[in-house]
Amino acid sequence: MWFSEQVRPGIWVGFTDTTAGNLAFHVGDDAQAVTQRRSQVAERLAQQAGLPSTLVPVLGYMNQVRWRRGGCH
Repeated sequence: MWFSEQVRPGIWVGFTDTTAGNLAFHVGDDAQAVTQRRSQVAERLAQQAGLPSTLVPVLGYMNQVRWRRGGCH
């Protein structure tokens, strides 16, 4: 996790950059590799939040949409 912050008790937000690798299933990457990278991000967030190693957070993901003049691509 390259930025994370607790916004409410027990609720954290975080952002990654490209060094985290592809975290999306919808772009055709190997699903097992994506799952592993997502797990690594969850573990890092747990460390930053001071959670015990047995408690890995459940993460929600969103799909990035790029806009350009004339609509979405």
